[in-house]
Amino acid sequence: MVVAVALLPLHTPAHYVWAALLGALVAAVLVVVLSRGRHGELSPLRVVLAGVAVTAMFVSFSQGLLVIDQQSFESVLYWLAGSVSGRDLSLIAPLLPLFGAALLLSALLTRHANALLLGDDMVTGLGMQATTIKLLLGLIVIVLAGSSVALAGMIGFVGLIVPHMARGLFGIDHRWLLPACALLGACLLLLADLASRFLMPPQEIPVGVMTALIGTPFFIYLARRKMAGQ
Repeated sequence: MVVAVALLPLHTPAHYVWAALLGALVAAVLVVVLSRGRHGELSPLRVVLAGVAVTAMFVSFSQGLLVIDQQSFESVLYWLAGSVSGRDLSLIAPLLPLFGAALLLSALLTRHANALLLGDDMVTGLGMQATTIKLLLGLIVIVLAGSSVALAGMIGFVGLIVPHMARGLFGIDHRWLLPACALLGACLLLLADLASRFLMPPQEIPVGVMTALIGTPFFIYLARRKMAGQ
């Protein structure tokens, strides 16, 4: 997104959305490539470390571009902070086919996702390809998360808070977790957006700031609970 605003001759918000989605796809591919093991396996720890490294690289690159081209700063400020203000159907409509296809595929893979909870050996014993399932699920995550970030910017902690809430309410069956996460995520974003609009009127706080204020204590709670469990 920052590269598109600073360097490319894009003129409409829809162009910026597609540029941001392309950037999300590139970042996701880099994370997968960097986190693959010697035999092609994906380790959660390596994925996290690769994600941190790629994020740091792109953040530094974006900050450097904004320092060089300060005129672009105002254009991407709300996108960097995360906001749903001014997002209308003209921006959402081009991405609806991607959302629909990804949601349909994720619904079809809920049984396979449940099998992954039992381990790769069990998945293989059931006649499924664990690597293929993981790649498909990863592609779904890339499309859904990348499209969402392209539309609304970097609204953090929703993906951390909502799955834990859904598991606590509905268990670990992905047939229930998928619609529950979609509903709870929408509700959380709506509440954060309402708070951002009415907390300091007439000014509007970026919704990404509100979700960070909610999510940071929750993240600390999860970390302390995990350490206490160890």
